[in-house]
Formats: sequence, structure tokens, C-alpha cells
Amino acid sequence: IRRKTARTRERRATLVLGVVMATFILCWLPFFFFYPLSKLTGLDIPGTLFTLFFWLGYVNSALNPVIYTLFNRDFRAAFGCLLKRCCWC
Repeated sequence: IRRKTARTRERRATLVLGVVMATFILCWLPFFFFYPLSKLTGLDIPGTLFTLFFWLGYVNSALNPVIYTLFNRDFRAAFGCLLKRCCWC
């Protein structure tokens, strides 16, 4: 039983890590693709688009706590209870 529990925890940890890494890549890829491209080729990226790509990278930092929280069973259970209480008001 302990091995099964340990394996389940490892799978969940691997899943969370995969989601965190995928989010990081998706958030930072536009900036780290277009910025060097613009410097190497002289491609003119509009300032608004550059700013959007830059801030999208920072959004990654805001998403990390959300990801970890969503994958936490205790938090989900407590949040579900909170929603049930609010719905009965």
C-alpha cells in the first residue's frame, strides 16, 4: 500500500511539474523568440506587442501559485465547502 501511495504522489508531483513547466514555456516563449529575432534580423516589433510579450512572461509568476493551489486536494475541498455555503445564502 505504501508503494502505491508513493507512486501516486510521484505521479501527481510529475503532473504538477509538467503543468508548471508548460505554463512557463507558453508564457515566456513569445518574448524569447521575438526579442532575439528582432535584434538579429532588424525585425520591427510594435512596442505594444513587445510589451504584451514581456508582461505575459510575468503572468507566469502569477499563475504558479494558482497551479499549485488547484492541484492541492485540501484546498479544493475547502474551497468547495466555501462555495456550498455561499450558494445556500
